[in-house]
Order: sequence, then structure tokens, then C-alpha cells
Amino acid sequence: MSPADTVGAVAFALVALWPLLKGRRAMLLGQAVSALAFGVHYLLLRAHTGAAMTALSLVQGLAVLPAGRSGWRTVVFAATVPAMLTLVGVTWHGWSSLCAAVGLLLSTAGRWHGTALGLRLGFLGSGVAWICHDVITGSPYGLAADVLCMATLVIGAVRESRHSRKLASAQRSPA
Repeated sequence: MSPADTVGAVAFALVALWPLLKGRRAMLLGQAVSALAFGVHYLLLRAHTGAAMTALSLVQGLAVLPAGRSGWRTVVFAATVPAMLTLVGVTWHGWSSLCAAVGLLLSTAGRWHGTALGLRLGFLGSGVAWICHDVITGSPYGLAADVLCMATLVIGAVRESRHSRKLASAQRSPA
């Protein structure tokens, strides 16, 4: 097994777990760890734009991790968008670069949203772009992780929705 395959397998395992975590903070932490692993995987594949975009997603995830939005976190988070444009230009490699950039933009919208559902929706859209990137760059681990991640994002959203409905029903019921 090559180093890229080994790291890809670890990254896949991490992606399999984070979407099932409860709450926005736990999801962001889990996603950050998996982004770090996939960044290394993409570097080993020489998919430099993908590696750069996952590095920026790590910065974004850490910037929005604390509750509430402070000025410095907003600046750090917002700075990742022009950084993305710069890095895409520097690492440009055609369609794979475009797909990685679109994936980051959609996940950016999800991370900026203040709810777990908003995060899940942004990442669902992002997953489509990353699937295209992974097909182009030849990353079976990335492809499998993105498909699995999208499925578990839906499972997590359904689970959370059921829990919310149960809470609402319990609050309406007379004691």
C-alpha cells in the first residue's frame, strides 16, 4: 500500500465518523481532523489545489469553532476566500482545481451558517464538487469518503429532525 493509500484510508475512516457527531462544534472538530488527513492525502497524490482547499477548510473550521462570532474570527474566516482565489490561481490544474474551489465555496457557506442543519446542507453541496475532483484526480478514498459523508450527513439530519420533533411534542403535551 502506498503512502497516499495509507493516508487516504485513515482520512476515509475519519470522514466516516464526523458527520454522525452530534452538534455543530463536534462536527466542525471532526471535519477539521479529516480535512487535515485529506490534505496530506492530496499532497501525496500531487493534487495541490485539493490540498490547498482542504488546508483552508481547516482554517475555516477552526475559526468558526468557538460559539459566537468575534471580529478576529470573522476576519480570519473571510480571508480564506481571497486566499482560495490566490491558491487556485497558483495551483491551477484545470477542472480538478475548479471542482476543489467550488467545493470549498459551498462548504464555506455551510460553515458560516450558525446551525448544524446549515452546516450539513453546505457540505452536501460541497460533496458533489469534491466527488468530481476525486474522480478527476484519481482518489478512490476521496470519492468513497465524499459519497459516505453525504449519506451520513443525510442520516444525521434525519436523526436530528426526529429528535427535535420529539422534544417539540413533549413540550406541547400536558404534564
